[in-house]
Amino acid sequence: MVGYKVHLTESCDEGFPHLITDVHTTAATATDVKQLAAIQQRLARSGLLPAEHLADSSYVCGSNVVSSHVRQIDLIGPPYKDNSWQAKADEGFDVASFRIDWENKTVTCPQERVASTHGAIPLSNTQTLSFLTAFVYSLYTICMLNSLC
Repeated sequence: MVGYKVHLTESCDEGFPHLITDVHTTAATATDVKQLAAIQQRLARSGLLPAEHLADSSYVCGSNVVSSHVRQIDLIGPPYKDNSWQAKADEGFDVASFRIDWENKTVTCPQERVASTHGAIPLSNTQTLSFLTAFVYSLYTICMLNSLC
């Protein structure tokens, strides 16, 4: 038998009562990180999208930061554990090593090389910031440190 878990969303505006604005139930085996999109979709349908969405680390990953940004929501919380080889080996450049400038649609690599795109930021089906590859691909082939990315 599989248990259940509940994802609660609560308003926390200063000076106002805290109210439950969304209740989402899943099987206990469902990962939290994959629930955020559905939660934000329901909040949007209810007209309750927050400007800032505070979440714990099980909801904060690259794709959720991007999809929240598209909805004009700042997703705030400690990042989801990076399982890339770079993070596991504690060497090379993991996703956190790159600076993203959303407004100018640029990414700066650890070597201070800036890449940009003029189209929409592509989303990924994975839990990583795979759109970085699209930004830095042209730099990747000429950088001496590309094996660390």
